[in-house]
Amino acid sequence: NGTWFNHVIVDPGQIVYWNITVKNNGDDPLTNVYVNDTNGKSFGPFNLAVNESISFYYETNPVKDVNNTATAEGKDSDGDKVGPVNDWASVEIYQVPVFPELSIVKDDSQDPVIAGKKLAYTIHLANAGNAPAYNITVTETYDENFLYVNATPPPDAGTNNRWTFSVLREQRSIVITVNGIVLDNGESYIENVVEFTSDNGGSGRDTETTTVIPPPSPSLEIIKSDIPDPIEAGNELIYTIILSNNGNANATNVVVKDVFDEILIITEADGGTVEGNTITWNIPSLTPGENVTFTVKATVKIVDVSMIITNFVNATCIEGAYAEDTEKTTVNPPPPMGNPILEITKTDKYDPVSYRGDVEYEITVKNIGDADARNVIVRDKLPKGLNYVYADPIPDEINGSFIMWQFEKIMVGEIVSISLITNVQTFGELINRINVTCDEGAYDEDNETTSVIEDNEPPYTKKVFHGEVHNVSIWGIYTVHYIPKSTYITLKSKDYPIPGASGVNHTYYRIWKWNISNSKWNLLFNWKEYHGNIYLYKLASYGKYEIEFYSIDRVGNVEEWKWNDVYVYETEDEIPDE
Repeated sequence: NGTWFNHVIVDPGQIVYWNITVKNNGDDPLTNVYVNDTNGKSFGPFNLAVNESISFYYETNPVKDVNNTATAEGKDSDGDKVGPVNDWASVEIYQVPVFPELSIVKDDSQDPVIAGKKLAYTIHLANAGNAPAYNITVTETYDENFLYVNATPPPDAGTNNRWTFSVLREQRSIVITVNGIVLDNGESYIENVVEFTSDNGGSGRDTETTTVIPPPSPSLEIIKSDIPDPIEAGNELIYTIILSNNGNANATNVVVKDVFDEILIITEADGGTVEGNTITWNIPSLTPGENVTFTVKATVKIVDVSMIITNFVNATCIEGAYAEDTEKTTVNPPPPMGNPILEITKTDKYDPVSYRGDVEYEITVKNIGDADARNVIVRDKLPKGLNYVYADPIPDEINGSFIMWQFEKIMVGEIVSISLITNVQTFGELINRINVTCDEGAYDEDNETTSVIEDNEPPYTKKVFHGEVHNVSIWGIYTVHYIPKSTYITLKSKDYPIPGASGVNHTYYRIWKWNISNSKWNLLFNWKEYHGNIYLYKLASYGKYEIEFYSIDRVGNVEEWKWNDVYVYETEDEIPDE
């Protein structure tokens, strides 16, 4: 008998097919033949004719080495025993090598990451082998711009970057989480390296590179230009200032300062405040991509020689962004004339005006010649029904409706301004005539016509929120305004009728605070005149307020007072559904 192969090597549990073949090679038939092997298999009884053979098949799944011997025996025709005969086959089980197989992988929690923000690293240490690994040390090498905060599990005592594990079983893994902050040092990326060593699992490493992007911030750009350039002294010079936010965050509390040359007389500041030789604009917020434009008009004083003047402008914001620009202008003296030329204008601030209200006049005297004017006299004849109240400078003479100012000298290019306030006691059209003379014979005159109507309407006052506000309707009856502590309120008043309003004279307000403990309103302060921004939080912290307000115009028309509830919240959870 025999098998296909006498010796095979298989994996543990792999199928092994066994074949036992018995053949009668003699010249006498065999009877009562039996076959047995050491695997415990038995076959028979059966008969075999001369030269006849028979095969038996079966399968096993051995997990250890097998030496299998098959034995056959039978009887001949005389009943005598034939055999036994035997043959063998063996199976060798392949022994899988036993060793640990360590690997390490490091991942970041976000990529890219904003400088100054938190970043977490996850380290996976795995044993994919079939044996434990011993005495494993994991070491982190942090980028100099990564600030370690904590880790899970904690690192070895006295360190913030080393972990020691006595054993890591086969087919097991360990996860380490490292938390930190990416420092804002202008870096475009950070690189952290993790390594491991072990007694029997070798060593390895992994590197994680994380892109770092700058934190959101505004970027201011300011450009200043002039027209015309060069300019002749005595003429109007126009500056255009363009401020842009080219960053990716709001610029707040933006302040623009324009420093102008002393030979310029600002005639229009486009909403800016002029103090000394500086114009200042305040912008609460400038969003990304937004720009604002200011137009400044100035008269150039007379100069004797050509010169270059320099105007400087800059912009700042609370976030620290800064921009500046400089504009140079060539100024040439006017052609020589040799005589003073006086020019006088008189304008009213409001027209029409109300009966019994005030009329404010602005009188301007300019010497646009090329010689000083001496003993300059300005004469103003008030029409009937217009009474003198006040003037700056104080007149040198007041005689009934006749008013006179005298100036010793008005130099070349000099501008003299007179503010005159009068009171109206009549209706209709008032024509006010004025003239100017000097010893050199220069003369000019002007007149201003002002319409007088009756003001019988009170002013209208409204509140304005500066900052975030949520308007919540209560039962469809009235609105409660919910604001954070940073939002402030201003009161804006306007007198009517238009035209012909006498103008707002006073605005008053008072504020109450709701007392939760006794369910009553507490008066924080009674009626007082309004002068500026109202920060409710600074009055009595968070909670519900009521603000009441009204205005009075210059002829005594009193507005009916208004009120509104305003709630200063600490968190947005306090805001009911709108």
